[in-house]
Amino acid sequence: MRISVVLASWNGGGFIAEQLFSLSSQTRLPDELIVGDDASTDETVSTLEAFAAIAPFPVRIIQNEVRLGYARNFSHLATLASGDVLAFCDQDDVWAPHKLEIVESHFKAHPETTCLVHDARIIDATGRLVCQSLFHKLRRSGHDTGVFVKGCATVTTRGHAEQIFPLPEPTAWTHDTILHSVSTVLGSRFVLELPLIDHRLHAGNTSGFIPGGSPLANWAARCLDTLEFSTVERGLRRLPIPRDISKCDLVLLDRVISSHSSWPAEKCRQVGDQIFALHDLMLSRRQAMTMPLGRAIDLFRTKWRSGAYDTIGGARIALLEWLRIVARAIFRHPPIHDRTSR
Repeated sequence: MRISVVLASWNGGGFIAEQLFSLSSQTRLPDELIVGDDASTDETVSTLEAFAAIAPFPVRIIQNEVRLGYARNFSHLATLASGDVLAFCDQDDVWAPHKLEIVESHFKAHPETTCLVHDARIIDATGRLVCQSLFHKLRRSGHDTGVFVKGCATVTTRGHAEQIFPLPEPTAWTHDTILHSVSTVLGSRFVLELPLIDHRLHAGNTSGFIPGGSPLANWAARCLDTLEFSTVERGLRRLPIPRDISKCDLVLLDRVISSHSSWPAEKCRQVGDQIFALHDLMLSRRQAMTMPLGRAIDLFRTKWRSGAYDTIGGARIALLEWLRIVARAIFRHPPIHDRTSR
């Protein structure tokens, strides 16, 4: 089994040397490191070149003339990797010495896995340990690992990557959200309960999700989700679909799932319909939050009568959304009287 590490860099001079050292200290060395530098203006490229000259494995450095952004950068790098397994890597993290050894053992023992995500410790800019387990923090906040999508903790198979990358432009999908979404639908996503990296959070991160919010509120929301989506497979309820996703993005997801699975056409079509309906529900929910009470209730009444939610619960969905809206009006905002909707 060959393992490729793909690393996207941009002005990472302050931290990248430590990450590169952790790669060269792996108990199971990568078979190649492919780096896409996104037009850095600091010493990042010179640090990479110096490392490439002494690294105990091949290092390929691609210098982008114009910035692609981390998602497009990773999407492009994934198409260049030759390994059977691709491990995504952030420039400012530090990998545990046994990460690739454990990853290789998992994929050999569980060849059905297409996407693996593992736990992480959190460190600050100085390297001080902030959190022993991001998974533990997730659960204490009322979430579960189904919502955990971090590219730096993601490893995927080459076959899975080839079905997805390169991503079309423009798209709301990032390299990690679509990998996790497709594998979640297919039931081939695996969560490894081991912290295999120190994930560094600092002012320059492109993303730094640490869950928050009231555990009680999150627990209540999960209870409502269990009720309202009872006709939808559990995996679909936790898809990491971007907020600003378009119809074209959902068509892409549907196409990838259809081409990547051996499901009969009828099941692919059913899953696709449910994903479309769930996305429409999320859009309607956000729209209703800005509306007066009467208009918000009318919105879900109209959606229900049009059959928009038939594949995910029909009238039950509309009823529960009305209850959400009323509860919002009572507990979060003063009552709104909307005469225009009567």
